[in-house]
Amino acid sequence: ASQRGDYHARYSKFRLWLTEKVIYNTADVLLTNSEPIQRYLCQRYPDKNIHSIPNLLELPTEVWAQRKPTPETAEKLIVSVGRFAPEKGHRYLIEALNLLKQQNVAWRCTFLGEGKLEAELRALAAEYGLSEQIAFPGFCEDVFSVLLTAEVFVLPSLHESSPNALIEAMGIGMPCIASDLAGIANLVESEANGLL
Repeated sequence: ASQRGDYHARYSKFRLWLTEKVIYNTADVLLTNSEPIQRYLCQRYPDKNIHSIPNLLELPTEVWAQRKPTPETAEKLIVSVGRFAPEKGHRYLIEALNLLKQQNVAWRCTFLGEGKLEAELRALAAEYGLSEQIAFPGFCEDVFSVLLTAEVFVLPSLHESSPNALIEAMGIGMPCIASDLAGIANLVESEANGLL
């Protein structure tokens, strides 16, 4: 069985009970993509064979050479990538962006993704008067083409294991800000290679 996220944060008690009874208790091996989740599973199932295999992504080699810093005076682009679901925390990024209105910084933010909360997020942006600065272009096949134009990548998730979007952004040398969660802290050492 493979556990690729923090199911205890996402599932109802009944679904967790059913998942553990039917799948985890009968599995010979449990796989995860996060060392903190592996440690948790080892405590919960001490007799099971449990392994952590981190997400590995192949980054296009030409991407490195294309990234160029923007001038200090230019508008700064912030990017967040992920499906529009409650656990991805996009509303908290919009609330943080509202605080930027009081700063003397020209910025725009692009939310790449799709999901059931899109209308709610658009409404929140409109409520704060940020509709002109926040774009929701939808799903993007070529995420790197957008990342290469941005100054900062933000992942405001409420729970993650080993997020591909963050790995991609870090892989091309982007400054990254992410939630202080166990799976993310495996990747980001705050103020060394990003901010938690």
